[in-house]
Amino acid sequence: MRRILIHFDTDAVPSVFDRVVAIDAGVDELFSYGGITPENVESLVHGAIFTRGPADLNLTAIFVGGSNVPAGEAILDVIKKTFFGPFRVSVLFDGNGANTTAAAAANCWRLRLR
Repeated sequence: MRRILIHFDTDAVPSVFDRVVAIDAGVDELFSYGGITPENVESLVHGAIFTRGPADLNLTAIFVGGSNVPAGEAILDVIKKTFFGPFRVSVLFDGNGANTTAAAAANCWRLRLR
């Protein structure tokens, strides 16, 4: 079974940067959707959680990105509310690159302390 990353972006066009990073990270399949809103994300999440059995859902993940952090947070809230029982997948939220930038900065700081 293939590893799938589903990329939801708040911007009209999904980020090329995020897509390249996903491919370089080794995902087998990358599905990218732009213009995602709280109103249109639920059916996409259903597609992610109802197409595989609970034992295989660990091979599917959702990445929420885009330049509008509050909009991404609202999408993340809907995603979490859509999950139930064993029907859930891993989710990473990185609106405007804030989390990955913060993680990189913290790692650089940690390395300097050595």
